[in-house]
Amino acid sequence: MYRFLLLFVYCLVCGVACSPTSSEPEATPVFADFYVRYLADAQQLRAQAKFKTGDSLAVAQPLPFPRGVAFQGSNLQEKSLASVLRYESSRTLAYTTPLRFTFQLPEQTEQTTIEVDMVGLDTFTITQASVQDGLRLEINTELKDSESLVLFFTNPDGEARTIIRQGPSRLKQLFIAPDALVHFVPGDYRMYIVKRQLVEEQQGELSYQAIVEYYTKEVAFAIEQ
Repeated sequence: MYRFLLLFVYCLVCGVACSPTSSEPEATPVFADFYVRYLADAQQLRAQAKFKTGDSLAVAQPLPFPRGVAFQGSNLQEKSLASVLRYESSRTLAYTTPLRFTFQLPEQTEQTTIEVDMVGLDTFTITQASVQDGLRLEINTELKDSESLVLFFTNPDGEARTIIRQGPSRLKQLFIAPDALVHFVPGDYRMYIVKRQLVEEQQGELSYQAIVEYYTKEVAFAIEQ
């Protein structure tokens, strides 16, 4: 009897140590893809979000949101095609940053907010274009390590070519050396630039990838020999 009383007092002091262990059930992982595309020429801003849930991405299934998903404070429309469920919208407005998605994950009472911050690329000027001397642009932009510039060219035969410059860097001028133009021929070209950001993050049970693409206006120019 004395030993029983000692054990009882010990359990009172230790609390949960003398009782069966209990733990909160782990939340089911959620995987999300966010995409934003801005066309400067048309001032068109398109946003898209996709969600899946499951023990791993390989077996995850589409995750519906009864309360909706919003971008920049406006609800996205739900669209379903085959086994793909996505939320999207397309609007005409000026580009602003940060870009913000909001939604409420299952088993949570508060909204989750995902922000991506990328400064747009307003203008650029081609000051030199020569197969022998290279391509030089006046351009004022800063690239984070998650950002890049993709230069899209259309040559005189209508063929497309690209040149990529990865951040981080702070640019006043962008120089493309002649060795990068080895497959370019003299003639009339068109070009636009896409400033691109790719972010991959983990936020609690949420794993997400966010891509932002800013398309400049297209310019016409000539490459000399």
